[in-house]
Amino acid sequence: DQKREGSMRSIRRRNAASVEQGELAGAGHAPKRGRQVESEQSEETENGGISRSDSIIFQQASRFFRIRQFKEDTKKGGTDKLGCGPPLWCAKNSFCASSARILASIKISDPDEAMKFLRETDEEALKNSCVGTPLFVGQSNVKTYTNSYKRFAGMEVGDIVAMIVPGPPLKSEVYFGVIRSNDLKHMTPSEAEEAEFPAMHLLQGGFRFNGLMLREVRWLRKAFVRDLPGQKLGKNNQFTVPWLAESSPFWLSERSEHLNMIKSQSFMEKTTPVEEN
Repeated sequence: DQKREGSMRSIRRRNAASVEQGELAGAGHAPKRGRQVESEQSEETENGGISRSDSIIFQQASRFFRIRQFKEDTKKGGTDKLGCGPPLWCAKNSFCASSARILASIKISDPDEAMKFLRETDEEALKNSCVGTPLFVGQSNVKTYTNSYKRFAGMEVGDIVAMIVPGPPLKSEVYFGVIRSNDLKHMTPSEAEEAEFPAMHLLQGGFRFNGLMLREVRWLRKAFVRDLPGQKLGKNNQFTVPWLAESSPFWLSERSEHLNMIKSQSFMEKTTPVEEN
């Protein structure tokens, strides 16, 4: 297990270099810079929307997170009936987000200290720190969210994330990106309002979000759910994408079939590049 974890960390470090430096470094390829990189990326993007750097980043992934951004909460008490505002805001601002109510529960406000606590505290101890507080309702609620906070803090540079943007029938989209920093950011309600977070009712009144926790993401590819590979016919003759299904706000997959899906040529062909802001 230690050998495997060391190998995964090594892969993520190489992935980080590819993301942050923009180098097309791979097996048998020397790092390239400047006009040479721009020329190759431009040419490959024009020929089918696939850049070699995108492909390398997905190929190197060892962990894949599926993220749900406040969909059900957003639809309550607001005008966004589909719950698409927060994920679109995250895509625009190069983040993925979580409520920060755990910070109030553990009584830590400094993001660096919070990250250390969330990463190093086991799930049972973290759950016990939340039980009995007014921030969570019921044991199942505590378990669901504390596990999700652990995953949110545990994401590392090079991990791949998928974020669904809900839409009307056949119009839901998925953004795929890579974690680009191991830092945790905390945005207070007033800061979120200044940053034009589209669901401010979540940070006020009866909701106990206590602001937002954020992780930096470089969003790379996107597609309509209907176009992604791995479709299966489900109930009511509706097609579904099982490898994107999640059962909590932050769902981690290390299953080979899910990783193989995002590493496949079919995935690259059926997704398009996300323009950087």
